[in-house]
Amino acid sequence: MPVFEQATFTVWESVSEMEQFAYRSQHIEAMKLTRQKNGFAEQLFARFNPIKAIGTYKGKNPPVQELLDAQNQK
Repeated sequence: MPVFEQATFTVWESVSEMEQFAYRSQHIEAMKLTRQKNGFAEQLFARFNPIKAIGTYKGKNPPVQELLDAQNQK
């Protein structure tokens, strides 16, 4: 059996955008259907806090840099 049958990894601009997708979109129905059909052998939902950012997206490094700056101000 393969280690991963299906995997996705998503970086969200904000927690509110992530929650909008997870709890208030077509994703809810897709997850219900997947569970009804026993579509996943296992599941993992995890949140990570970045500790370092390398590279850019569209010429910038937010929101990672903004998050790091906010964490450093605490």
